[in-house]
Amino acid sequence: MVGIADDAVGTLPSPFDADGVKTAHWRQLVNLENVREIKEFWDWDVAPGALGLPPLVASDFVVVTPTPTILYALHEGFVRDESSGTDTFFEDVHVVPKLLDLGFISQETAIQIEVFNAYRRTPQTLDAWTNNDGPGIDVTGLPTLPHEYERFNGSGYDVFVELTLNGDPLVNTTLDFDWDTVGTDVVKLIFSRLVPLATTRSGLLIPEAHHSEKLAFLTDILEKSTGKEQRIALRKNPRQNFGHTYKVPGEFSGSEVDILIADSQHLSWAVGVWAEEVRVTSQVSAGATVIDVVETAYEDFRVGSAAAIYVEDEYYDMRGIEAITATTITFTTGVDNAYPVGAYVVPIRASRITQAISGARYSRNLSELSISFETKDNDIDIASTAAFNTYNGKVLLDDYNFLRGTSPSGFARRFVVIDNEVGVLQTESPWLMSKLTMQKVFMTKTNRARWEVRQLLHALRGMQISFYLPSFRDDLEVTQSIAKGSDRLRIIYVGYTNHALGNPRWDVIRMTLADGTQYIRQITGSFKITGDAEEELTVDAEWEDAYTGVDIDVDDIERVEFVNLVRFDSDEITFTYERGSRATRIAAPVKLVLE
Repeated sequence: MVGIADDAVGTLPSPFDADGVKTAHWRQLVNLENVREIKEFWDWDVAPGALGLPPLVASDFVVVTPTPTILYALHEGFVRDESSGTDTFFEDVHVVPKLLDLGFISQETAIQIEVFNAYRRTPQTLDAWTNNDGPGIDVTGLPTLPHEYERFNGSGYDVFVELTLNGDPLVNTTLDFDWDTVGTDVVKLIFSRLVPLATTRSGLLIPEAHHSEKLAFLTDILEKSTGKEQRIALRKNPRQNFGHTYKVPGEFSGSEVDILIADSQHLSWAVGVWAEEVRVTSQVSAGATVIDVVETAYEDFRVGSAAAIYVEDEYYDMRGIEAITATTITFTTGVDNAYPVGAYVVPIRASRITQAISGARYSRNLSELSISFETKDNDIDIASTAAFNTYNGKVLLDDYNFLRGTSPSGFARRFVVIDNEVGVLQTESPWLMSKLTMQKVFMTKTNRARWEVRQLLHALRGMQISFYLPSFRDDLEVTQSIAKGSDRLRIIYVGYTNHALGNPRWDVIRMTLADGTQYIRQITGSFKITGDAEEELTVDAEWEDAYTGVDIDVDDIERVEFVNLVRFDSDEITFTYERGSRATRIAAPVKLVLE
C-alpha cells in the first residue's frame, strides 16, 4: 500500500533526479506496507502546507526505525454466515455447511460436508461426532476418531452425511462434532422421509384396478367484452393428483394402517404411479442395483426420483433411480431382498394426503380407504405435439372422440339485459356468437398412446392454448358429386348463408371419404339455390388437391363436419384407469374460442 500526496490539480513528482538517479522520494517514504499489528509506521512532523502545497521533500519526514521483533498478526477473514458458524475463518475449526435443510428425500441421499482446521500454526483434534436423532443418519469418510488435523488442513471432499429411508418420517435434529480444546461444531439437519403406504405383513398397499389420476393446471383468463380472451398459464407443468381406493384386510393390518395414517397423515408419502409399473424379466439377487425389466419406454420413471420393486402381498424395496435404459433400471444402492421373474417395479412420487380421508368398514375383517394424493413435485417438461396432426399452425385432434352413451354438448353466451321490472325487457349480447361447449374424450389402449396424450396435455397447458376439434357428426349433407378441380360444394339448406357466413364458428369443414381420405377446407363464400332447398359453398382450395385426381361421387362421401377452434374448459384433466390399467379414459370439457 502506498500513500500518495496529490492536490489533484498539479503533477506528481518524479522519483528520479536530473541525472536519472532514483532519489529518496516521498512516495517511498510514505510506503505503508509495513503497517502491522506491532504498529510499525512512518511518521513525520506536521508542517503547514504538507498536503495541498508543492510536493514534500525527504527532509520533511522523520523516520522511526521499528524494533526488529517478529510478531504474527491475526488477520480476520470474513465468510458467509450460512457457511460457517463464526464470523472469522482463520484461527477456528469448521464443519460446513452448518445447515442441511433438504425438504423431503425419496431415496438414499448423500450430502458432502467438509471438516477443516483453520488454525494456521496449531493442530486441532476432532474427538467424536454425535447423531442426535435415530437410525438412518450416518457420517462417512472421517478418519478414525479421535484424529488430529494438522494446522490449516482438513478432510478434503470425502466426508458425507448419508441418509436412508429407514428412520423417523420427520427429522429436525443436529449433528455435533466435538473438538478436544476448541469446543463443539453443530450442524443443523432438517428433512422429511417419504412414508410408504405399506404394512409389515402385506407389503405395499396396491389400489383397486379402477383408479384415477388428475393433471391440474392453473390459467388466468382475461376476457374482453366481445368474448375474445387472453389466457396466461401460471404453471409451467401441471400438478399430479391421484385418487386411490384400497381394500385393507383385517387381522392387525387394518389397525397398522390406521395407526400409520393417524400419526403421519400430514407428512410426505411415497405413492406409486401404478399405471406405469413394469415387470422384472430376470431374477434379482439381494444387493443388486441393476434391474432388468420388460421396457421403460412410455413409462414415467425419472432419474433422481424413486421406484419400488415388490412382490404383491409380500415384501418390497424402495430405492432411488440412478440411470434408465430401454430395458434396465439402475438403483442408487442395492436391494435388500431377492426377487423372481415377474416381480414389479413401480415409479414413486413424493405426495401429500388431502386433509379428509373417507372409507368404509365391512362386517368382518375388511376395510376400505379412499385417499386423494397430491404430488409435491411434477416439474418435468414432457410437452410434445409430435404425435398429432396440425392445421393452420395449431394441433388438430382428428382422432375419434370416444363416446359412452351420450356426450355433453351445449352453448354459452353473455347477455346484457335492460329491465326496470315494469316495462319491456331489452336483451343484447356483446359477443359475435354463442360459444359451443362439448367434450373431448381419448380412449388409449397402449402405454405409448397414453404417453402421447400426456405429452399433448403438457403442451396445451390446460385452458391456455387453443386447438382444432371436429364436431364428430354429420353436419352437412352433400347433394351433388364434386367435379375434379372444383372449389364448390352443394349441400342441403341449413341456413348457412343467412346465419353462419363469415362467422368463425362455421368457417372450417372436414370431409371424410369412405376410403379414409380426408379434406379440410375453409369456407370463403355461400349462396342459396332458388327455393331454399339447397345452398352452395365456396372453399379455399380445389377438392381433389392431389389426393385422388378424380371426381368425388356423393356415395363416396362418408361425412362432412365442422371443425371448431376450441380450448379445454377446465384446468383439471382426469385419467381414469380401467381393467387393471390396460385401458385409460381421458376426458375434458372444451369450449369454442373467438380468435
